[in-house]
Amino acid sequence: MNDHYNTYSVDQLIGDEQFVDWVLNPTPEIEQRWQLWLNQHPENRQKVSEAKSILKNLTFKKMDTRGMAPRIWERIEHDLQPAEPASESRPKIFRWIALTAAAAAVLVLLILNWGNSELTSIEVSPGMANLYQLPDNSEIHINDGSKISYDPASFNEVRDIFLQGEAFFEVTKGSPFTVHTGNGDVQVLGTSFNIFSHGRDLEVICKTGKVQVTREASSVILTPGEKAMLNSENQLVKNNSEPEIAWLTGTFKYEEATLSQVAAELQRQFGIQIHLPESAEAIRYTGFFLDNDLDQALNSVFWPLKLKYDRKDNEIFVSREN
Repeated sequence: MNDHYNTYSVDQLIGDEQFVDWVLNPTPEIEQRWQLWLNQHPENRQKVSEAKSILKNLTFKKMDTRGMAPRIWERIEHDLQPAEPASESRPKIFRWIALTAAAAAVLVLLILNWGNSELTSIEVSPGMANLYQLPDNSEIHINDGSKISYDPASFNEVRDIFLQGEAFFEVTKGSPFTVHTGNGDVQVLGTSFNIFSHGRDLEVICKTGKVQVTREASSVILTPGEKAMLNSENQLVKNNSEPEIAWLTGTFKYEEATLSQVAAELQRQFGIQIHLPESAEAIRYTGFFLDNDLDQALNSVFWPLKLKYDRKDNEIFVSREN
């Protein structure tokens, strides 16, 4: 086999006719050829596994799939969108982020037109963080349990996004780009930044370019390496940030966060319900957890705080050690 597959991404594998043929129409000869290549290049096993998982989970009708590689992404978009005429302004979903190191899953996005508002809404379920492309080619990494909405008809003129939750934005240059949250607004011209807005919490981190964060009558300007957040008096304050956005790699870091805040993120990431004793909600936690193993994450949070937990299906009951 040609070693150019060593340089292929998951997206490119999904669009490669020979790869599609192997996954959807395997023969002993094809299977032997690909397994031999994988044995010679074991570093490619993870991306191959992710690409195979995506292809196998697509809802193809019974048809001869040979020679259909150029239409794979067209089929993906068809399966993920409502049964209505396609609009030129509707953005395309173009790739997935692996949810764990072991396997990938097809992301299910809710794309709805809401009555007269005609907003396109993308809502991400727990365990389904994903990457989404807007009509202007800006990209949004949407975290678990989060939601964005926008008007596709007017987006090229007025780039307004409504965010509930957390997302990382990479914005192309153009007209002003504004993200509206329940805790304040963020405006940029062309940059990359992260917004966390859950409940009464707001945190904005600027990675590149410059952003302006506004809440009521106050505003701050952020440059790379700075973040804005709400203090205990619900006022905007600015300080330095870590250089990387940790959640994009599946890591959730905390410094003196309340246990109730950490528990809320665990619930979003794993689709669980955590029952904390009232006396433990305000305990301060400094540390991190990873989003690829629930029990590891629970131990990472509760064991250092000398708390124990009982797991019953998707409910976690936390108590103090005797």
